[in-house]
Amino acid sequence: MSVNANIIKSGIVEVNRIMDNLKMTVCSLGKKIFFLHPNQVIEEIARELIRYEYEIYLLYDEKSALELFKNYENSILFIYIDEGLSEKEWESYIRSIQADPELSKKVDIGVLTYKRKDETSEILLSDIGIKCGYIQINLFSKESLNIFLNILNINEAKGRRKYLRIKCDDNYISFNIKTNNPSNFDGNDLIKGSIIDISSFGMACKLDINLYDYFNLNTKYNDIQLNLRGFNCKVSATAIMKRDNLIIFKFDENIGNDNKDKIYNFIYKELQKELEKNLHKLKTKK
Repeated sequence: MSVNANIIKSGIVEVNRIMDNLKMTVCSLGKKIFFLHPNQVIEEIARELIRYEYEIYLLYDEKSALELFKNYENSILFIYIDEGLSEKEWESYIRSIQADPELSKKVDIGVLTYKRKDETSEILLSDIGIKCGYIQINLFSKESLNIFLNILNINEAKGRRKYLRIKCDDNYISFNIKTNNPSNFDGNDLIKGSIIDISSFGMACKLDINLYDYFNLNTKYNDIQLNLRGFNCKVSATAIMKRDNLIIFKFDENIGNDNKDKIYNFIYKELQKELEKNLHKLKTKK
């Protein structure tokens, strides 16, 4: 089997995995990971964890967090206890979550601090029984990142999901593909459409007009422009599935670090945007 055939085969297998994800349970799809009151170092770590396909959110209000977690079945909360509340107040806050029959089943807690205190560590780990560690964190480093990766792996935070995929729901998230035969499209050399969802693996797209027959499966397209709400990328991708007026593309593995960074940054910002929407809904209900 040729190299290209192997790539195509692996792409089809991965698309089938993605479609199967729609039928998975919440747990198998992975856990939502929250950082409460993150400082700059923690924000750097959070951005890096996105590149490992973890679903990351930043929170800045401990009261709203409690209401938010009632709506999620599987979450991990890392609290930076050097901000927001006093040490004793954080201890009380964490105890309240652990004592709540509903919340304690939905969220596991880890604690982050700049300066480790053995007495505090003993209370949190042994007395209260937090499950995701008491972590001293000073500077961003590979070592500090690995601590989080190990904790998230132990807690099966990724589930069976291999790629973090997000839905796209407006006209600012679009794509166009330059065609080789503009005469076939009324002189227009661009086929335009909207991105339905996207991951670092690829994207599902819908065309502005019915030109699905133009695309051949297992064919690579080299001039695809992505407009990801201000993050503009030029990528190559292979069409690996057509279904219900959708085309699924698998990105070329060599799209470049700059393009990968833009896709991950877009995912990071979209997740935070969705979180802020949900927080706003909770506030308006009160």
